[in-house]
Amino acid sequence: MDHKFEFLNNGEICIGVDMNAGGAIAFLSTGSEEEQDNWVNIHDLGRYIQQCYYAGEEVDRREEGQHERFSPWKWNPIQAGSIGCTFDPPHPNAHSEVLEFKKEDTSLYLKCVPRLWDMPGETPECFFEQWIWLEGNSVRVRNKVTVNRTDDIWGDGELREQELPSIYPIARLRDGYTYTGKEPWTSDAVVKMPDNPEGYDVNIPPTQPGGFPWNRFDAAEHWMAYVNPKTGIGFGVYNPTATARWVCGFFQGGGAKGDGPYSDSNCFIGPLRWMKLEKNDTFEYEYYLILGTVEDVRGFAYEKQGKTLKLEDS
Repeated sequence: MDHKFEFLNNGEICIGVDMNAGGAIAFLSTGSEEEQDNWVNIHDLGRYIQQCYYAGEEVDRREEGQHERFSPWKWNPIQAGSIGCTFDPPHPNAHSEVLEFKKEDTSLYLKCVPRLWDMPGETPECFFEQWIWLEGNSVRVRNKVTVNRTDDIWGDGELREQELPSIYPIARLRDGYTYTGKEPWTSDAVVKMPDNPEGYDVNIPPTQPGGFPWNRFDAAEHWMAYVNPKTGIGFGVYNPTATARWVCGFFQGGGAKGDGPYSDSNCFIGPLRWMKLEKNDTFEYEYYLILGTVEDVRGFAYEKQGKTLKLEDS
């Protein structure tokens, strides 16, 4: 899969979007633009850090080419592209298209036409917009979806969990931390999350019981971080608008080996919110990506809440 990166770099943080994948965030590091320093998994178009939305009823469209593993499936446009990227050869329409792109020294804007994840090359009736700003060791991102559906396939008005956004750290950042307790914003102890929920089986499709690889948890302070167990350094996300139970976990892939950006193995964070996306609708939200230690990520969230994080050795 060919990539075409456009970077923003302030010396503290470097972020890259992939112009061959709808402008989805494909690169994140502490100021380096070298491939080996990238902390975002981009093994296929379902990974990245990207916009991903759900609407309507689950529909079996296998006669129209829907992927067996994702059937039945709801209306699900994602920013980078479709499951068709995993075909051999890849589907020619699997990659999402960037329509507009503007870049300044520490910010960028783009507009794209996404793809439906479960259909190898189907273009949905919507478009995405994305604004990115570098702010010290953090990135502020605003995402927007504009829906103009005319179909009668999935119906309308279904309440769905929305991923705000979908985040795939590399497997090297294996240790996931968050706060799930009953006393948020009090500097109470964080928790290290397990790799997968009890009973998970990699051989079961994600549409079936036991095939969902991610843990569900209450992100009481609206943040989570994945860090390298050897260095304690990685990145996290803060999104106070993601008010449902979040999901996270580790996937041990059987394809490309290693623990870097092109490995089949990866971590995942899904800040969730229950919401309906109607046939004619718009929705936008903001979130932050923060580089550093677990304390750095949590401290950023505390600062945004007007709180002070008390460290154990202070």
